[in-house]
Amino acid sequence: MEAQTRMAQSDVLVVEWAEGVEMELNGCPPRRVTSVLDGHRFRIGDTSGFAPFQPGNGHVKQVVQPLTVSFEPLDVSLERPTFVATDFAKTSRLAGTHALWRGLHAFRGRDGGAGRLPAAWDIGEAEEVLALAEGEGCGGSGASTFQTFAPEGCAPPPPDAPLSREAATRLACASSATLSPMCSVVGAMAASEALKACSGKFTPISQWMYLEASEALPPAGALTPADCAARGDRYDGQRRAVGSAVQDQLCHSSWFVVGAGAIGCEALKTLAMMGVAAPIPGSGPASSSSSSGAAAAAADSSTWRRLCRA
Repeated sequence: MEAQTRMAQSDVLVVEWAEGVEMELNGCPPRRVTSVLDGHRFRIGDTSGFAPFQPGNGHVKQVVQPLTVSFEPLDVSLERPTFVATDFAKTSRLAGTHALWRGLHAFRGRDGGAGRLPAAWDIGEAEEVLALAEGEGCGGSGASTFQTFAPEGCAPPPPDAPLSREAATRLACASSATLSPMCSVVGAMAASEALKACSGKFTPISQWMYLEASEALPPAGALTPADCAARGDRYDGQRRAVGSAVQDQLCHSSWFVVGAGAIGCEALKTLAMMGVAAPIPGSGPASSSSSSGAAAAAADSSTWRRLCRA
């Protein structure tokens, strides 16, 4: 059976052996692919002077070429950002997401901010963040950076629309929240970038990459700060995103995951960290007391039993 070459134009390769052209190609310096005819054939330039080649008998190896990657300084990149798209349906939102992120940093660094993010679902503080994002200090012109669409309940914005003001408000309201699934994804990306830096292999992320999932949040105004009040357990971070009512629903639900293999185990871990099927959540850090540590361990054990039962 012939194996596909998977070569692309401009790839560099060496011919390890090829029948009939031993003198011309075998062990010669790397050559560049000039064109790809199909999955099994490609051209490496003018070979009219070579001896006849025996089709199907040969072996080539791709030579990975070094790539020099350069980045803009932070102050330049903040003003003229380039983005790595994580969702091609949201590429038009990237500029608005970048402005919102700068507004959050400005809010956190201002005199009255005391180094904190906006209170969960405090619409007033969220509006302050949007005002900072639209200001000249965050690259705005003073005009509206976030587009206003039809009221809630009408037709949703088109997929290629900029980040809406309603979505930006939701993101600002939940900016102090912690979602385990999002942490897992971002943590994996950060670990991958660290490995790239240590090994010098693979291409690093260029400048800015935003993972925006405003659709996972409730509508702006659906929650109040009281709905997200801390209870001193491990789900307070998630409660700031979805509210106490939704968190209680997660804790009292029962899920069945089919197949606890490599990916299924990760799904089980994420569900457990979100509090799914854990009606008695942990009562704070395990180091606070022996009883609280026992309660947290019992909650974890209960969660795993509920998630893994048939």
